Amino acid sequence: MKATQLVKLTFALLLLTIPVCAQSSKIAFVDTNAFTHPQKGITRLIRAMENVDQEFVPRWTEIAKMYGRIQQELEKYSYAGPIPTDPRPMTRERRKELKEAADTIQRSIEQREAELQADYSKRIKEATAPVSQDIRNHLETFAKSRGITLLLDASKTACVVGCDKEATAALDVTQEFITTFNRLNP
Repeated sequence: MKATQLVKLTFALLLLTIPVCAQSSKIAFVDTNAFTHPQKGITRLIRAMENVDQEFVPRWTEIAKMYGRIQQELEKYSYAGPIPTDPRPMTRERRKELKEAADTIQRSIEQREAELQADYSKRIKEATAPVSQDIRNHLETFAKSRGITLLLDASKTACVVGCDKEATAALDVTQEFITTFNRLNP
């Protein structure tokens, strides 16, 4: 009984959506992943992201140096004979000390990387939020000015049937939008 009602409801919804799709005068899609392309993307968005990247260079460099240190510690730990630069003999206790030092550095790296990723994500959202809002506003204006009633994000949808590149190229307004946005927002 419930299954029959569900099928009827689904069929009714399908019948209601067909006229809406038929009334759509123009459907297009835009690939929002292209907005961050270094050469062909939205300049303001790329600049905002690059500025955030520059803010985090010292912290990434520090983590890279820590990776160098842990590599040195691991080489000492795995070294079979006496370490030429270290006069102390390689005993079981010494090997254990070196392993503990390497493990401590590894935990420190993991903790700092997690903090860095969280801080970076937060900062990138803060820096790109105003530009993203401008992009959304311009997308609406862009679509209305071209008579587009349904604008889909190609990066979030997959083509299942009729995925001929030539056929879909006519629907893709990504580069046109990026060019227009960059011209209006230097």
